[in-house]
Amino acid sequence: MRGKIDGVRVVEAWAELAGPAICARTHSAKLQSDILHVRMQTAEWRHALHMERSGWRDRLNAHLGESVVREIVFR
Repeated sequence: MRGKIDGVRVVEAWAELAGPAICARTHSAKLQSDILHVRMQTAEWRHALHMERSGWRDRLNAHLGESVVREIVFR
């Protein structure tokens, strides 16, 4: 049950932190184990976000108040 709750929390936090511009270019976001998988619409956005993935991970975990996300994979 904890994993499902964390999954919802992470996806909601991603939407809040990423903002409307990035969310408009996101197909889906899903937490599997401790890896957030984010499907992007274009390679350009995927590449740009991939370069900043550790910063996104740190912001997500800080927002959640605990280390839930170990890695982010942009596809």
